[in-house]
Amino acid sequence: IYTFSYLIDVVRKEDGLIGIDGIKSETSGEVLPRRSFSPEEVLDLIENNIETLRKYYPNAFKEGQSLANLQKMIQESNQSGLERPLTLQDFSDKYQRHEMVYGITKDDINKRISVVFRGTENKLAFKTNWLSNVDLRKVTADLPQALEGVVHKIHLHSGFYNYIFSKTMDEKDDPTNRKYDVILKDCKILLEQNPGYKLYVTGHSLGAALSTIFAFYVACDEDIPKPVTCINFAS
Repeated sequence: IYTFSYLIDVVRKEDGLIGIDGIKSETSGEVLPRRSFSPEEVLDLIENNIETLRKYYPNAFKEGQSLANLQKMIQESNQSGLERPLTLQDFSDKYQRHEMVYGITKDDINKRISVVFRGTENKLAFKTNWLSNVDLRKVTADLPQALEGVVHKIHLHSGFYNYIFSKTMDEKDDPTNRKYDVILKDCKILLEQNPGYKLYVTGHSLGAALSTIFAFYVACDEDIPKPVTCINFAS
């Protein structure tokens, strides 16, 4: 998710990059992924624009670093015999100075839909990420319907909770829409389209905290197949 974030950031800053169809609108110039991306397609984007990417993010695009992970996924895809079995289905960073950044992936090999939350990113979203990290107050959180009568109330870290349940910044969304609702809706669509698949949630650092809260709430949703698996890093 970090690698794709950096790639999208450079697409916003540079003209003339190779192979960015489906990312940058030719008419409006808006940068917003409009299709799914396989590991092969992401690797092609990186390799075709590697010098420009390294100009902005030399450490992120070092030889053999993020590229090695993509190559490993490509090998796994090829061995599966399936067509585009690993894809990034959705990615949202347009309002990252106000909202969290996440992606949703589909894994046809292991039959998983995964929500991936990005961690603290000092260059792209320093202020909003750290304001969420250091807002240590406890807030009385919404009680999932499944726990009514079982639990009286729950308290959560205010910064993390508000990051997930704040209203969306997109003017096209219903004014009552929360970021949680947008992600949940996308997950339900993918799970309905792929019967038998299970939901996984993961994140690193700040993303780990967000994934813990998100996984808790979606696990209480009766429309989400169980179990919901949450795997975190540096939480």
